[in-house]
Amino acid sequence: MLPESRIVSLYSDFRKLKELNPEGYHANIQVWKHHLIEDVWKDQLVIQGGDDLLLKLNRSNSGFPKSIDIVIDLLVDEGVLIPMDVFTKGRDSGLSSWFRWSVNMLVDLSWKSRISNNGKYLCNMAYVNLPVMVSRYEATAKVLQEKVLSRATRVTDLIFKKSDFYVLIEECLRGKSEFELILIFLQHYKSTILVDGPVIKVIDPHVFSLVQSFGPDRITENDRAIADIKGAIQTVETQVQKLHIHIHEISRHLRDSINASVSKELQRRYLKLRKLTESNLSRALTQLFNLMEIKDHIDKSVDNLALVGVLSGASKTLKNINKQLGSIEDLEKLLSDVTEQNEVVDEVNFLLSTSVQSNDVDLDQELQQMENEMKQEHYYEKKLLSRLSNLNVRDDEIIIPSNEAQGEGTQEKKTAKYDTDINYTLNNPEQA
Repeated sequence: MLPESRIVSLYSDFRKLKELNPEGYHANIQVWKHHLIEDVWKDQLVIQGGDDLLLKLNRSNSGFPKSIDIVIDLLVDEGVLIPMDVFTKGRDSGLSSWFRWSVNMLVDLSWKSRISNNGKYLCNMAYVNLPVMVSRYEATAKVLQEKVLSRATRVTDLIFKKSDFYVLIEECLRGKSEFELILIFLQHYKSTILVDGPVIKVIDPHVFSLVQSFGPDRITENDRAIADIKGAIQTVETQVQKLHIHIHEISRHLRDSINASVSKELQRRYLKLRKLTESNLSRALTQLFNLMEIKDHIDKSVDNLALVGVLSGASKTLKNINKQLGSIEDLEKLLSDVTEQNEVVDEVNFLLSTSVQSNDVDLDQELQQMENEMKQEHYYEKKLLSRLSNLNVRDDEIIIPSNEAQGEGTQEKKTAKYDTDINYTLNNPEQA
């Protein structure tokens, strides 16, 4: 809702505030933008400008807003609103965009919704609400992914009559009036489908491999024939469902008439009507079978064509690879060279291993000699330790020193005696 404190300013001609009071000017624009998008146009795909909008915004005390064109023009420049005639033409090509930019340097090409300064001053133009369109597209894309893209195995799964396609995405729209607009958006803005008259072909990148051999940039005559067959199948299937229901209802009335003991004439008419409906159902089922058989043959032909394309590509790939491999003679010579080199490697390995074995014998002899010497040293050491442990010292050889000088002399005598015994043992290990 609009704030009551700003109603007077919002409904006045505040264009002059752009120079006199820029803050107030931009504040009015922001309030109007929020009110239009969140309140007036909420979840509305097509916006009616001009007299309809002025009447919708009209207030008994203030009349209609005198500067709402400023807000509309800004929303168009920002891409929130797209004039209907611009939207239906699709996106500009790179050349036309460059041309518009060049001309815009000389002439102001920005959108102008005001056509006069008095009375009902807005041009009667419809606009597409782009945020709502994006929301519709996201819902539609989800349905296509679940019901078409994830299930498609051949190009016939991607071709539809326009009426059947509407039934497919009907849940995403707010009425049939939005259908043509979402088709334009899918074709010209998202490159998801192709539309030509009553035929629609899905060309989403996720299934491009299925359509790349069947005119991915146009609707072909084969596409039209496939769409006609699928449309006929859909029509006959609907008829079969209705006939089943009709037979069930007639049978119920027939049973009720028998239970109620009504006249035989009425019962016979119910029975005749059921037989007639059953006959129609039989004929419809025959037609459905014939159409399904034709579609099955088309599907098989499409599969065969795709398989031929795959085999053709595989054949070309094999030829290219074999060409890179060279001739049979070259391969035989290569294998002969490999065998010869392998024999050389085996001979070298044999020679190297023989040399290593010779060296190993010398090393083993040296290691054995070192081991014997270490064992002999260990034996002598053990015998020496045993000799030392068996040495006895008599009590008369132990001299207790009476003073420091005596202790030193006696200690020298005792040490000399022990050194003599140890030296003798070390120098004569065998006798020890």
